[in-house]
Amino acid sequence: MRILKAILFVWVVIPQWSFAARDVTPYDSYLAQKEELVAAVTLYRQGKFHESVPIFEKLNNLGNSAGKYYYALALRDGAGIGKNEGESNKLFKKLFPGILQFAKKNDDVAQFIVGVMYRNGWGTKADINSAVKWYRKAAEQGHVTAQATLGDLYAQGDEIREDLVEAEKWYQRIAEQGNAEAQFQLGSVYYRGNNDYDKAIVWWLKAADQGHAGAQKMLGDVATDPDVAIGWWSMAAEQGNISAKDSIYDKYLSIGFKEPALRKKWSNLGLTFLNMKDWGPGFEPSDVVEWIRVGFPPKEAISCKTQGYSPADIAGFIKSGAALGDIKKVCDTISKQAKSEWDKNFTLNETIMWREAFAVEEATRWKTAGYTPKEVGGWRKLHITNVADAKKFDSTCPYKDGFISAVGLYQANPFDVAGKCYQFFGETMQILSRTAALFRMDDRIVYLDFGKGSAPNSYYNGIVKGVGVYEYTTSLGAVKKVPHLKSVWQIE
Repeated sequence: MRILKAILFVWVVIPQWSFAARDVTPYDSYLAQKEELVAAVTLYRQGKFHESVPIFEKLNNLGNSAGKYYYALALRDGAGIGKNEGESNKLFKKLFPGILQFAKKNDDVAQFIVGVMYRNGWGTKADINSAVKWYRKAAEQGHVTAQATLGDLYAQGDEIREDLVEAEKWYQRIAEQGNAEAQFQLGSVYYRGNNDYDKAIVWWLKAADQGHAGAQKMLGDVATDPDVAIGWWSMAAEQGNISAKDSIYDKYLSIGFKEPALRKKWSNLGLTFLNMKDWGPGFEPSDVVEWIRVGFPPKEAISCKTQGYSPADIAGFIKSGAALGDIKKVCDTISKQAKSEWDKNFTLNETIMWREAFAVEEATRWKTAGYTPKEVGGWRKLHITNVADAKKFDSTCPYKDGFISAVGLYQANPFDVAGKCYQFFGETMQILSRTAALFRMDDRIVYLDFGKGSAPNSYYNGIVKGVGVYEYTTSLGAVKKVPHLKSVWQIE
């Protein structure tokens, strides 16, 4: 009897213990890593790709389907990692079965991901109805992004039938948590669908208090007092809301038409109130006339005025012979105050050419020495950054036409080529003596020390096998190897 019990213990109990110890499923691992994943997703949505994407990559390597999804998403968007849509699509196909199984276990993050994949056709056939089904499952568990997505889908009515009641329902859940975008969208649903302006304003005010430009714009639109309207529009315009800027101009125009004196002031100069919208309230009618006279439309005039230039300044540039295109480039790149430093030693055209790559002090030194911006650019390629070295090189190097082919081995090096320069075309070799030569190899100039052996034919390039060995055939046909190949110049 004891033997029988022992056999049963071995056959039944021990295998069960062993199985239980091994039975850590992919879903168990996912749940253990979920907190880290959610934190990384938050960073990703904040644009902190260099912090979040490495976490996704790690989870992907661990076989975490949700981590694999966000890593594939980063590859698709090129967010914090090189863009690779082909690899992204492969990962989407690979991970979909696994994330679908997680979603069926009622996990909200997995359900949201499955919804996104069905909506976009990533790793599976696009199916908006299936997408909505999984979004809803996630949303009902409190997944905020899923709730917002459902609100957008029902409010916009582009991919599914518009249903403002459903949109209100999902926006409301997030808006009550203080989400400014949801508060704005909820207000818009009340405004559009229910004509409940009072509720719309309540929610827009909540969003506007958090700095939401769209809500501020709408509050300006519904305001009956012009000053209140302009106040809200100004807040939105400061955040770059173009529509709010247009509304300010339109309101300014509507007020202007009611002021005969202002209308007369513009009309006497041959301008209409439509010009006010193009130029904006920062320009007086007389200013507009002067800018038009020098050939500057609103956009260019605003750029010049912002940099401190007046129509009189522009007229002076034109009188000096400067082209309009060059003048506009000056307005785009240098303020009047900064330009005053350049005016001491440079014409307008010289300022444009030098300022692209040089500070005024450096440009002044090179110009005084007689060099042009192009020539100085050539010196930089040769690692020559001061006038004294350029002068010394200039006096020793006979190659004056073009710095790309003229390679000056002027910089100090341990060989007898110091202080000399040589011109290279292609991969040619130049014999310096019976025992030494120079050879151009890709982006380097290398020095060959042949020792007592005979040098190769000067027309024979030989075979370079990495820095350190040079194999060649002499003019007598003998094969030699030179172990003294050294890089003496790096070409940029």
